[in-house]
Amino acid sequence: MLMVQSQLKVKEVQVQALETQAAKLRDVDPEKEQLLSSRKAEVEERFTRLLAPLVERRKKLDQFKRVQQVCFVSISCV
Repeated sequence: MLMVQSQLKVKEVQVQALETQAAKLRDVDPEKEQLLSSRKAEVEERFTRLLAPLVERRKKLDQFKRVQQVCFVSISCV
């Protein structure tokens, strides 16, 4: 899981770098702004789809952790 998270962090940095590059390309070739905007939207959508399962898994793990902590505290207190 940690490896997947670190890989997604790398992808996040790459997406941010693409946004910076897209801004520079718009300055160089304004005629391609529509193409750049559509490609940017595609990349952002793909990245969001990649993150969604990890976000959901993180929420489930956090819930499980809280339940385990409550159970442990309940057992320890008895």
